[in-house]
Amino acid sequence: MMNPVPRYDAVVFPVGNGFGVEVCRRDDRFGRGVCMSLHCGEVEVMRFDLFEPAHLHFAVEQGDAPRIIFPPGPIEQHVARALWDLRHNATAAIVMCSDARVLGRGPDWEAFDATMPAIEAALARAREGQS
Repeated sequence: MMNPVPRYDAVVFPVGNGFGVEVCRRDDRFGRGVCMSLHCGEVEVMRFDLFEPAHLHFAVEQGDAPRIIFPPGPIEQHVARALWDLRHNATAAIVMCSDARVLGRGPDWEAFDATMPAIEAALARAREGQS
């Protein structure tokens, strides 16, 4: 999956219909810590940067992507919020995406839900690797 932000120890979980969830770590001028992204092919639809200030980007490909800042808190709180947002706001992120390869599509929600325990485990491993 293409992305200009350097990522380390990336693991991608296919969630159907060409979508995948990537869990990784970042260490660059913008931040250092755990990240999670929803991709459709090469297009990053939404990204969670789970280091302070933890935040969620929508419509990442647009450059000045809208983002939502999470309330300050421990990484566990940010991960729980990100997993909830991933499941409940992915459709909104897809609608906000201007890339024609994404519009009108969506993950296979059964596959998505079945993959969530593996995504949670990967986030836990990424958290352990950042200390």
